[in-house]
Amino acid sequence: MLQPKMMGALVLDLYAGSGSIGFEALSRGAGHVTFVENSVAASDIIQQNVKKLDVKSRTSIIRRDVKSYLKGGLQANPYDIIFMDPPYGKGLCGLTIDLIDRSEAQWLAGDGLIIAQASIRDPLNSSPEYLNIFRENKYRDTVFSFLMHRSD
Repeated sequence: MLQPKMMGALVLDLYAGSGSIGFEALSRGAGHVTFVENSVAASDIIQQNVKKLDVKSRTSIIRRDVKSYLKGGLQANPYDIIFMDPPYGKGLCGLTIDLIDRSEAQWLAGDGLIIAQASIRDPLNSSPEYLNIFRENKYRDTVFSFLMHRSD
């Protein structure tokens, strides 16, 4: 489903953890991935993998809390794909999408896509006015919500 959007895409991997989603995006042709991860240990793993895979020119690592990063509005271009996998049970998907929505910065490209991963017990039940949840996939205890700009 994402392959056509992936070629040359600017990808934002929020709550990146080990960076596996961002590295997968790179392997599928993403032009650049920005990893945002607050944990020093996880950021170090991302850095090590960037070096091993020789993709430094196609990556940025932001060692910062996602909320403060989004409030700071420090991005040059809107992202084609924003992926988020926050810690479960804290309502962070909804909060993060609200921050993207309320920011003065334009985080999501006009035809961009947000993919939010959450616990099935803490799903993303609504979205801001300008976004539409157009698909949800459930896998065991996890739900992936796919959002894009409303076309109406």
